[in-house]
Amino acid sequence: MKTAVKKKTNGTDTARNTGVTDGRSGEERIEQSRDIGVEPLWTKEDAAKYLQVNPRTIYELTRKRSRHPIPHFAVGKYKRFRKADIDQWLMESREPTEKERTRPR
Repeated sequence: MKTAVKKKTNGTDTARNTGVTDGRSGEERIEQSRDIGVEPLWTKEDAAKYLQVNPRTIYELTRKRSRHPIPHFAVGKYKRFRKADIDQWLMESREPTEKERTRPR
């Protein structure tokens, strides 16, 4: 459910969209998606929590000029992520260990 906040500007009322605020946490939305058999789409906050980084870092990783851009969907002006895509991205962008680099072939 979207909510609108009315704000007075120069004596007139304007509605400002504040985004999705249905009162559920990210975990609750993800759990509900699993219940209906759909892979959930994560917000940048959900992805940031999973990767243990700041949401601003997630935004920066979606930029094309990023060294290893994170896979995402654009849903309007919002970015959405899938856990499977993030896990694959992590494996592909992983730096090899010293042992793996020096292993004879």
